[in-house]
Amino acid sequence: MRRSIALVIVGLYSLLHLLPSAMAQGQQTPRPPAAKGERSEQLLRLRARFPINVRKHYKFTHTTTVNRVYNDSSTVEFKTKTEFFFSLRAIEDRGDGFVTVAVNIDSLRYTYHDPEISIQYNSEVDFPPPISDWQFLWTTIPYGREWFFTYSPYNDIALIESPSRELLYQQIFDSTSTLDTVKKFLWSSAICDDRLLFLTDITRQMLPHNPLVAWNAEWFRPVLFEADKIFFQSLAAIQVTRSDTTGEYWVTATADSLAPRFSIVLTPGYEDVFTEIQKVSGYQTHSVYINQYGTIRQALGELKARVRLRTPRGKTFTHVIHSTYQLQLQGQFKW
Repeated sequence: MRRSIALVIVGLYSLLHLLPSAMAQGQQTPRPPAAKGERSEQLLRLRARFPINVRKHYKFTHTTTVNRVYNDSSTVEFKTKTEFFFSLRAIEDRGDGFVTVAVNIDSLRYTYHDPEISIQYNSEVDFPPPISDWQFLWTTIPYGREWFFTYSPYNDIALIESPSRELLYQQIFDSTSTLDTVKKFLWSSAICDDRLLFLTDITRQMLPHNPLVAWNAEWFRPVLFEADKIFFQSLAAIQVTRSDTTGEYWVTATADSLAPRFSIVLTPGYEDVFTEIQKVSGYQTHSVYINQYGTIRQALGELKARVRLRTPRGKTFTHVIHSTYQLQLQGQFKW
């Protein structure tokens, strides 16, 4: 039974890159018509800009602590910290608001610790990588690959493409592949659309569909957070304020509930590699800092969750998760 469930989920993951991302289906609260005499200066323009021939370099730091709580109240702690260094460059501006951006993860640093193993890895100095550890492998599969986000004039990502991912999927699911179910699941889920969005979409899919908004506007969009290899999605209330010191706009999202995008996950350090999500509670928050020229300098996020998991053998335990991320602009250069 465990094998059949896993095979179904592998098939689901293999189709992820063919499906429109659910994150592009946000909802924005309509803004009432402007009052008579209202000045246009009261409106803000919130839209990220990706100029042609400008390369932007970002650092994405993701830290997660998981406390596994067994039914006898014993606990095990897992800690992961990953720093991804990636670059963005606009390769096509169609002139109608659609811009295609090439994304590359250029290097990474990885730290992991649990009661049985500790790993430290820097892609620029350490070779060979510890690919025998499947958690390290899952985390680092996007490294060295390229994909393309096509941003729409409505602050959505209209299309995600990656020829290198297509080739990888063909190899994974080829009839002659020697990979077992676990490895197929691991490789396909580690580079699905949701993972690429969480790691490298600098807008966090939070900006309003109508880039022109009033100061007091509030809108709703789905936000995404990955922690413990679980993709959490929530419909968040989003607002904008302005910094008195830097003049940047602060776009903040708050969601008081969580829903897993998929019900089957990989679980480290347990006799059953696959587990099923039974119950989830918690919240997630995000902030994006964008200036009047459309440059996103920073983004922050935090998630706290309790996840009840069940193995195919019927055993249950709880993961108490605390995860944060920080995205920082390192520099931008003309080329």
